[in-house]
Amino acid sequence: MSYFSILIGQVAAYSLDTYGTRHAELLIFCQGQPYRASINIWSKRPPHRLKYGFRAKMRHPMLRLLYQQREGFYTGLPKLKLDYRKQGMIHQRSMGVLPDTQHGPRNDLLDMILPRMRQLIAEPKRYKLVLFGDRWGPEPRTDWYFDFKPSSGLHNIHMNGGQYPDRHGEDGGMFIYDRKAKAWEGHFFAFQSAKW
Repeated sequence: MSYFSILIGQVAAYSLDTYGTRHAELLIFCQGQPYRASINIWSKRPPHRLKYGFRAKMRHPMLRLLYQQREGFYTGLPKLKLDYRKQGMIHQRSMGVLPDTQHGPRNDLLDMILPRMRQLIAEPKRYKLVLFGDRWGPEPRTDWYFDFKPSSGLHNIHMNGGQYPDRHGEDGGMFIYDRKAKAWEGHFFAFQSAKW
């Protein structure tokens, strides 16, 4: 397993993992190669609901470096690491606990993720998607969700330092740059059991 990887690419489709540890599964194309990114929306260990935070029109020195980074799948870039606690991108008090899915608008994690993904799929030239997490694969099998081979991608797209004390600068998250608005937004995820 390789830590603190960055996947920069285009969303082509999404699917839902509705068993085990539930995820929103994203099909990402990066330099013509397909990858699957898995975003947790539920914890198999209680408390099950995740914490979620959103920041619009973000400003941070690291985002300037992300803007310059081309599409690709990178591992171990020293200046591009994510740490919820140390970088000040998101604070615990600004993250709310959400169910994975619930009747009604904008009241669950899928409401926060999927409508945005539909926009990225519809307007690929407008948006730049950046995901931080753990790289996995390639595995010698066809991907269960998107039918490409070999299966590989990114997972643990959430706060990891609070789960594993030795993992500084190895948190996961999602950033989207809107080229038309010239603005970044950040999506942050954490298990309730994570220690701040």
